[in-house]
Amino acid sequence: QRPAGDDSIIQALRSEHPQVRLAALLALGSSTDPKAIQAAVDASPDLKDGWSHPALVPAADARPWDFIQAVFKSSRSEELAPLLGNLVRLAASKPDAAETAARMVQLAGSANDSLKLAALESLATHMKADVAWSPSLDAAFNKLINSENLEVAAASLPLLARWKQDGSAAAKPLIAKLIAQVQRAD
Repeated sequence: QRPAGDDSIIQALRSEHPQVRLAALLALGSSTDPKAIQAAVDASPDLKDGWSHPALVPAADARPWDFIQAVFKSSRSEELAPLLGNLVRLAASKPDAAETAARMVQLAGSANDSLKLAALESLATHMKADVAWSPSLDAAFNKLINSENLEVAAASLPLLARWKQDGSAAAKPLIAKLIAQVQRAD
């Protein structure tokens, strides 16, 4: 059973009054309820006033991974790429950044293209931690690098090169595809 406070947060997040939503987002920072986190993430695209959306990211500061998971689980994930980028920036500063990065790449392998791009580009920009290579990470990168969307595949290259010994060997077929596409464009 959830504490009544978490139910109040969820209710307040749905309020039409921006001040009530802001109070809910501030309270969210101390909540550990996955349903409250999911409700906040799902509401993110609707936070159009000047203070609600900027309050969501700091609310995630203590637990960015929980919010990242909520982005990938959201039925509105197509609209959440900007939020994901901000959450990656937060996660990159945490002690478990490398583990979070590996788990995020694994989630991205099965996500829609907009989340794949947001995850890969944000990780490449903000994540400086060395990530331990694993079979599950290898499988996720194989999916990403073989994506039909060449933009997604290309976005995986910087991380692959940084995190995997001999990553360049896995990237050779993709690089050949990208070169061929550039030559066709000329």
